[in-house]
Amino acid sequence: MDLKGAWDGWYDAPSPFGRTTFTLTILEVSENGDFHGEGEDSSGAFTIKGKLDGNKVEFVKGYKDPKGHQGIEYKGELSENSTEEDVKISGKYFYLYKTFVIKLNVSEAFQMQRVKS
Repeated sequence: MDLKGAWDGWYDAPSPFGRTTFTLTILEVSENGDFHGEGEDSSGAFTIKGKLDGNKVEFVKGYKDPKGHQGIEYKGELSENSTEEDVKISGKYFYLYKTFVIKLNVSEAFQMQRVKS
């Protein structure tokens, strides 16, 4: 499955933030399934680096702004009825949210779908 191209998606964030939408372009996919891309959501521009292994998809997201969150891990699977034209990935993301006094493990749902050309 070639993941290269434009994607739209969403991820759930803890209250009070709720569901956030994002756009993503996977720029390159190697023969061994490694891929990278860039995107944007309401927090800003970000990059991703990941791996496709069978139907499992994993990637790490980091915001381009050095003050933005880094190391956000996404783990998902291609939907069972995915085709080259109609691809959907669903799963969870994981992140340790840290401020001066708070450390909170965040694990919420995400979904993304290839934008049909």
